[in-house]
Amino acid sequence: MIALDLFGAIATPGFLVALQEKSLVLFYLSGALRAFVEGLYDPTTRSIVPMLVSDANDLKRATTLNRLAWAFLMIIRGIVAGQTKIYLGLGGCFVLDSVTYALSALILSFLKGDFKVPNEDLEITRKEEINKMKEKRVVARTISVFFYPLTACFSMLFDAILYLWRCGFGTIVMLKASGALCWGAADVLNVEYATTQNGEDASGIRLGIIFSCLGLGSLLGPILASFLTNAKRPSTTQLACVGAFGFIASSWVGMSQSTDFFLRCMFTSVRTFGGAIIYVYSTLLLQQLTAPELLGRVLAVDYMLTEVAFSISIWAVSKLLDNNAGLSAIGLGLATLSAAVFSFWSIYHLFGLGAARKYENPVEVRVEKNCTSFV
Repeated sequence: MIALDLFGAIATPGFLVALQEKSLVLFYLSGALRAFVEGLYDPTTRSIVPMLVSDANDLKRATTLNRLAWAFLMIIRGIVAGQTKIYLGLGGCFVLDSVTYALSALILSFLKGDFKVPNEDLEITRKEEINKMKEKRVVARTISVFFYPLTACFSMLFDAILYLWRCGFGTIVMLKASGALCWGAADVLNVEYATTQNGEDASGIRLGIIFSCLGLGSLLGPILASFLTNAKRPSTTQLACVGAFGFIASSWVGMSQSTDFFLRCMFTSVRTFGGAIIYVYSTLLLQQLTAPELLGRVLAVDYMLTEVAFSISIWAVSKLLDNNAGLSAIGLGLATLSAAVFSFWSIYHLFGLGAARKYENPVEVRVEKNCTSFV
């Protein structure tokens, strides 16, 4: 993680070069490097948390606090973003971004301890199951050593997919991705909502206010859900995620019918209220249910699917805007999509699937059929 932070600090100034040279190619290249860092950093960050804490309640608190810290900084960023752009310009913003990467690496360097995978008494059994799965890899081992990193990635991906296919909760890996389909387009729409004829600076300030509302909803959602869920009963966590889609659907209905900027800010907070619950507690479900040896790979699949869904949502809405579709029509479309997703996960939960499976004692973990599950 420290290495990734340092790489991010070095890669970020690429945006400065792109601005100076006015090169769109360099800008996209810098964005790709940043995305590469985030693609490695996000699953690593989320998979290391269960190694730091082993108690179910502590894991819930740690995962929630991680998102709350992000939400708090989002509020601060929203407050200062517009002013920072005015006084420092875009170049100054990227320099500040690079400094935060370096600061993160410095903070991580102080993290000490001998962290081990929890449930060590099951480690031997799990390793035997992992070895059985490795024997079934379909990636040819005769490929040149020069292609080893690529084949290793595909091999690990195959292990994760096989694991998710055989365990009883594999569909949960789609929970966050289905949410990204519903909220991904907001990044594009937020710019439309913030744009005003009073000048670029005024638009920047309005966008900063929207970001603060994003942070506020992201802060309140996990806090409320923490009082309504039981870390030792994953079914309550899954139910919270299902209910959160209802908030997202209702927020898009409100956004589609509102023309007032501050009403849209309020519905933005409602949307991120639900989105934050899904983001935090879908991760918590995977952390609780997945074997530690495969947690990083499963979270990588979760991240990959989420980013794909996020990109599809942005692409679809961008095309609609290019074709002069109205913001109201787009909002209603996203509300319909969110309602459909809400219906799917509601049926999924009511049929006792995923974490809603009924067990006599839901706090113990065992290995069964190449997967771990709460029993």
